[in-house]
Amino acid sequence: MTRLFRSIASLLLCGTLLVVTAPVGASAEKDTVQTISTKEELNQIRQNPSGKYRLTANIAFLPEDFAPGGAFYNNGAGWQPIGNSYSTRFTGELDGNGHTIDGLTVTLSAPTSESSIYAGLFGYAGGRIENLRMTNTTISVTGGQYVYAGSLVAAGMGTIRACEIENSRIVLTETALTGKAGGIAGRMFSGAIRMCRMSGSIEAQGVAPSVGGLVGQSHAAIEESYCKASIVMQSSSDSYAGGITGVNEGSIKSAVTDADLRITSQSDCDVGGIAGWNQSTIAASLATGKQTRKVLKHDNYGGICGVGSSGGTAAEDGGMVKVTYVVKCEGVPTELYETCQAHLPSPLMASGALVGGQIERVEMEPYYVLGPDGQWIED
Repeated sequence: MTRLFRSIASLLLCGTLLVVTAPVGASAEKDTVQTISTKEELNQIRQNPSGKYRLTANIAFLPEDFAPGGAFYNNGAGWQPIGNSYSTRFTGELDGNGHTIDGLTVTLSAPTSESSIYAGLFGYAGGRIENLRMTNTTISVTGGQYVYAGSLVAAGMGTIRACEIENSRIVLTETALTGKAGGIAGRMFSGAIRMCRMSGSIEAQGVAPSVGGLVGQSHAAIEESYCKASIVMQSSSDSYAGGITGVNEGSIKSAVTDADLRITSQSDCDVGGIAGWNQSTIAASLATGKQTRKVLKHDNYGGICGVGSSGGTAAEDGGMVKVTYVVKCEGVPTELYETCQAHLPSPLMASGALVGGQIERVEMEPYYVLGPDGQWIED
């Protein structure tokens, strides 16, 4: 069975979809899809967060939109995320229809050190978001007790499918308690991320951050997704960083990451090519890139995950997770995997630190081939 990110996305975009459309401002019946072609119409989604929407044009934000006097200045805060709490969350459907939102900027400062902050296109979102591309997004948050930041969704519990984030920059500073930052979502409480791509940088500084190339902390299913990210984290307390997610409490399958992780921590820190702390399953996934760590106390690190657990860390109770490796990699481009090998042991096993320095077993079936465009092909 062939899994092709772009081919599948193309089929989704080109397939026949019979719907009724209406402008955003119109009253919508149950199955009405409201069309969006401007920044103003995009902003109106917050008026009906349970509606169904489809982009019909690319949307470009300009620097003057966020400057004093601009339509989205908002006293310097920039774009106001759609849904800033669970009660006001987006529960509808957004089909990007292959279109791009460019230049979105969010600049939030917490009013107090005890504030909760949700920063992204969507602050809190369930429902379904698919076929959307975002480019040149900037998310910046200063302060706050609980901070969630992602280019697309700050806190999510729905399905994100066939979305691409390109040249994103996320910065968290002075977080008072915990910050969750990811290229796509800050935290996924449930749901799924499938066939998504992300490229960009994430910086997090504060107390106990959890940072990942795709998701800061994930309870969702992450499948057939790719990330190329630069991650810089400075922490004064326990922290987690991974090429895909800082903490994995859902599942990861057929994911590829090329992440440069630079970590400084004054306390314990878990760092992994895929997940910093893994409490569930990682299958048929590949991590490249490099890790640079300066940890004053105890750090766990590995090519796939820093710590794998079953209710606790591997060092504490011996609980392990299943880790499946790619064992075939013909046709892999140099920028994805410079040291391609056809059979185990792979370079990722060389450090002996897959799961807290221990390996339970390596699943050999099914085999997967990483294709030239970064897609997974079951062999």
